[in-house]
Amino acid sequence: TKIAPDDPAVVPGLIEALKDKAATARHAAALSLGLIGIDQPAAKNAAGALVDIAKNDSEEEIRKAAIAALKIIDPETAAKALNP
Repeated sequence: TKIAPDDPAVVPGLIEALKDKAATARHAAALSLGLIGIDQPAAKNAAGALVDIAKNDSEEEIRKAAIAALKIIDPETAAKALNP
């Protein structure tokens, strides 16, 4: 079975990848969620995980990627969570 990169079925796996020990996996997951979020409302399911990464990840580039993705996926949550 092939899954297209913009298929909403990939969202749960990308949310899991945000928790990966490897920084490259977390970074790729955040970037991918942002891209998927342009066209897929299902990506909004990742908002909570992206807020957590944006606030707490040890890597600045990953925090930036999570913030960018969150602003695409759920601008209202981004504004509330990142500008208290």
